[in-house]
Amino acid sequence: MNLETTCVDTHSHFYPSGMLIELEAGRSWHGWTAVAGPDGSRLMRCDAGTVAWPSAKGAKSWEERITDRRVQEHVDVDATMVPAYMFGYDMPVAEAIAYCREVNDELADLERRSAGRVVGLGVLPLQDPEATEAELERAVKDLGLRGFGIGTNVEGANFDEPWIVRSLEAIVDADAAIMMHPNWFGKPAQDRLKRYYFGNSFGVPLEAGLAVMSIAYSGLLDRKPEARIGVTHGGGWVAYGIGRLLLRTSQGLDTGATMEEPADVYLRRFYYDCLIHDELSLELLVRRVGADKLMIGTDYPYQGDMPGGSVNWIRGMGTLSTREKEMILGGNAHRFLKLGGR
Repeated sequence: MNLETTCVDTHSHFYPSGMLIELEAGRSWHGWTAVAGPDGSRLMRCDAGTVAWPSAKGAKSWEERITDRRVQEHVDVDATMVPAYMFGYDMPVAEAIAYCREVNDELADLERRSAGRVVGLGVLPLQDPEATEAELERAVKDLGLRGFGIGTNVEGANFDEPWIVRSLEAIVDADAAIMMHPNWFGKPAQDRLKRYYFGNSFGVPLEAGLAVMSIAYSGLLDRKPEARIGVTHGGGWVAYGIGRLLLRTSQGLDTGATMEEPADVYLRRFYYDCLIHDELSLELLVRRVGADKLMIGTDYPYQGDMPGGSVNWIRGMGTLSTREKEMILGGNAHRFLKLGGR
């Protein structure tokens, strides 16, 4: 497989097998339990909230999943993380450590058995810096994981908090990639986003942009220019409203920031998936950050993919050159994830 020309999905999700086995058997799993909804539907619940039962599509074996993705979505390499409601930041530290170890062990095993078709994006207990550093070292050195999927806040704490920045810098120092995905629970203004699926339509882009700028304003990217940090859903709203941040800088109102450059400069230091569902928006994102910072994202097995698939969408984009399409479809992910080796 020529990794330089493969189509790489940097935004997909998987259900840990332990969860599927234990919940199907009626047992709890790291704080998750199976429950019945008011209409008799199957649900799963943890202390943070309740979500739908894992879909049959997502619960397929990895052999079936890889085959389906290659045939139906034209995806060759599947970089995958836990669902957005399963980062585990609400767990007690000891439980979170056990949870992360189990998930990371499974991801590493899947990656080894997949002949290059799966890249496991591990999970870390970000609520505790010491636990994060210990599991990070194990996951990178012993398991060989090359990247980690993380949420966009830790129990309401933004990514400019020094104790979180410490963990992010440790991931960078381990030469691992970071792929940020908006948390499902605990989004800003959650009480106002209950109707019309606004919690997803508005809340997810808001979370993504807030995480991007929290990291930028923290100064992390000045101290660690080699950082490979990606964000799903095109980075949210921030690329389209960056002028407001620049205005507040010019007025001296964004006090406390430690970044060395204007906010818009840092947009070009992140990677983004292309899952923004609008060609005009994608054109602007390319102009803001460059085609060399965009990657494929599908949100598999959920409902966030482009109709007809993200790969086909990019291939049919008339505003992109052939070289830009090649970069977005796989070349940039090859660099982001260091698929050719560290």
